[in-house]
Amino acid sequence: MQFINYLPSLDAAFWKVFIPVLVLGTLVFIHELGHFLAAKYCGVGVVKFSIGFGPSIFRAKVGETIYQLSIIPLGGFVRMVGDVPDPITGPQESDAAVREGDESLLHDRSKWFIEKKLWERSLIVFAGPAFNFISAFIFVALAGLIYGKNLPVEASVIGGVSKGSPAAEAGLQAGDLVLQIAETPVSTWKELAARMQLGPDAPLPVRINRNGEEMTITVTPRKGSVQTVSGTPRQGFLIGVKPSTETIPVSTAEALTHGGRWTWGATARTVEGMVGMLMGQVSKDELAGPIFIFDAASEQAKKGFEETLYFMALLSVSLAVLNLLPIPVLDGGHLFFFFLEALFGPLSIKKKEIAQQIGFAFLILLMGFALTNDLRREKIQMPGEVEWERKGDSDNKAKESEIGGKGESVAPTASGAEGAPK
Repeated sequence: MQFINYLPSLDAAFWKVFIPVLVLGTLVFIHELGHFLAAKYCGVGVVKFSIGFGPSIFRAKVGETIYQLSIIPLGGFVRMVGDVPDPITGPQESDAAVREGDESLLHDRSKWFIEKKLWERSLIVFAGPAFNFISAFIFVALAGLIYGKNLPVEASVIGGVSKGSPAAEAGLQAGDLVLQIAETPVSTWKELAARMQLGPDAPLPVRINRNGEEMTITVTPRKGSVQTVSGTPRQGFLIGVKPSTETIPVSTAEALTHGGRWTWGATARTVEGMVGMLMGQVSKDELAGPIFIFDAASEQAKKGFEETLYFMALLSVSLAVLNLLPIPVLDGGHLFFFFLEALFGPLSIKKKEIAQQIGFAFLILLMGFALTNDLRREKIQMPGEVEWERKGDSDNKAKESEIGGKGESVAPTASGAEGAPK
């Protein structure tokens, strides 16, 4: 009987720990698999394939490669023979613990990473982010095949009401058909949204049809800022409703097209958000770290498998873009080195080591800042969600993110970055 008492805590651990670890571990595995397969294709000797950092939970040596699962699932690495030394995996030629006695790889320079052609090294480094982009495409296409595609209903039907919003306070409900706002008749959601944004910041009569019965409900819009991920504000009046949607089945071709469009759009918005943050147009408080990702993964998993697939796609795109930033230690930093080599010739190992140490220090600071943001957050809020302030608060404004579908608007993250050019 004592075991029954532990079931609630086991259930909490499942959602709070196991699911986030599974989600993040899967994305790291996909990223590292890209590096691993590209390295094998180019004939580079792979010493170790590790998912996670710290003490190993599982390890096995198959052929020349040690496969390892470590206790901290916040990254991973593919350690190749003849790789450039880096601050995560340590010196290559002097680290016997990494080679674990396999001297044949060390002596066969044809398998060294640094001996490969520039295009081969570039392919190996780029393959990690590329696999994250591909996996995002697959996740979204799979969601489309399983669940269909959500399309907004053209009619002026309320699909949802945000908690604490003017619409909720007035008593509007999901399923209400809006017929008229003040003196303006409306029949489509586009007309409804356009009329509501005009305000005014005063009680507004809204004529609705609820289950065949017509009634008038008075709503007081609040002036707020509709803000894109680039930080461009758009002033207007908000009441806190969203359109109704319908799910339609899609063919395989349509699902693949949807996956491609979604991935391209999410990538563009992620880049836009990062540029906006660097330019000071987006608050640095939006930078998310591992705590946010763990909590968000848990919350999305509770909503269902469809939401989990979209969240994984969202995180995959974010990790791919982050890893392509030209920061030493990240994949983008190594690609930048290769670009410089193509222009000016080989760079010295010493210069690369110094650059990677600087890049690693910057990454630690970035992670620390993101972790601080996570600890200060009062609640998990996914991009595109509206947070309404309570009536009577000082500025009485609502903030909203502009989105074009499930999770397509991305807040930059600082977790999941991995070490060497692998």
